[in-house]
Amino acid sequence: MKNKIAQFIPIVLIFLLFAHSNKLAVFSDTILGKLIAVFIIMFYTHLDKIIGLFACFLVIIYYQSNQIENMLNMGGSIKTPTTNYKELYENSENSDRGVVPANIELIDQFRKQYCDGNDLKYKNMKVNQDMTEHVFPELKFKGDAKCNPCNASCNKFSIIESKLKNELEMMPKPSVN
Repeated sequence: MKNKIAQFIPIVLIFLLFAHSNKLAVFSDTILGKLIAVFIIMFYTHLDKIIGLFACFLVIIYYQSNQIENMLNMGGSIKTPTTNYKELYENSENSDRGVVPANIELIDQFRKQYCDGNDLKYKNMKVNQDMTEHVFPELKFKGDAKCNPCNASCNKFSIIESKLKNELEMMPKPSVN
């Protein structure tokens, strides 16, 4: 009876792998799927140590393969914790979570670093006004009012202070001899 089960398990697993690979990948990532894999290894080890070692090797290869990881990422069935930054900034605009409303010192520092007259520049290239928030994620415009941050009359934006501080800390510092 054990030999028939031992011959039947690989057939079922190969069928599931080819017919329902996405569902099998999601199931194998659950606790129940991992327990079944352990029980399969123990079952084959009980029959023969060499076959059990081979089953263990195959299970390790299955779980470590990039294809399975890509299937898990594409499937979307497994929810990974994500942060909705847009919602976070909109909810914390009036709080002290990093968005500083119209901090004059930070705005002046930003303008000194990235403005050439009325032109916003990044790496000596002029930045289109539509791309400002993409190039400078530390800028947060209030509502839909987008303006040129280099223009002195533009004051409807704030700077995320924590990003600016991190950026300044990461800049190269001269070494002391």
